[in-house]
Amino acid sequence: MPVKARETHQAPPSNAAPTGRVTHLATCLRMAKTLISAAAMLVVSGTALSQTGAEAEGSLTRDPATLKRGKILFLQCQACHSLGAGEAHRVGPNLHGLFGRKAGSAEGFNYSEAMKATGIVWDVDELDAFITMPSTKVPGTIMAFAGVAAEGDRVALLSYLRSQTNP
Repeated sequence: MPVKARETHQAPPSNAAPTGRVTHLATCLRMAKTLISAAAMLVVSGTALSQTGAEAEGSLTRDPATLKRGKILFLQCQACHSLGAGEAHRVGPNLHGLFGRKAGSAEGFNYSEAMKATGIVWDVDELDAFITMPSTKVPGTIMAFAGVAAEGDRVALLSYLRSQTNP
């Protein structure tokens, strides 16, 4: 077997086009920059739920991808809640007409005293705080649900609920 001469590695001239490892590194840096920009946009858009009144209402979306995510998230809610007008209450109340309704007031549902006493009128801010951790927002609630920690998931869920309960 012939013996190859040992190759020596020299730095390419400064005006040479990037190759190999340098190209891969440049691609990784561009991807990281894109991901950081996208994450920053999500953080900025995620703060919409901390706004109030009409501004917070504007944070809800009819974006098909967000509504699809909200529908998937609602699967865990539908064991206890129905959405349609005239549908029966389940373990939890029917949520049709939820936005703008006083907490603890759906006809025919037996609410906890804690929920009835809150004085809450459900809007985006109140619902966001409630679904983050129900037992913190309404101490004494009988709703056995740990909450939705991820802000993006809460936006998706609230957008879906709004589209289905107050079209």
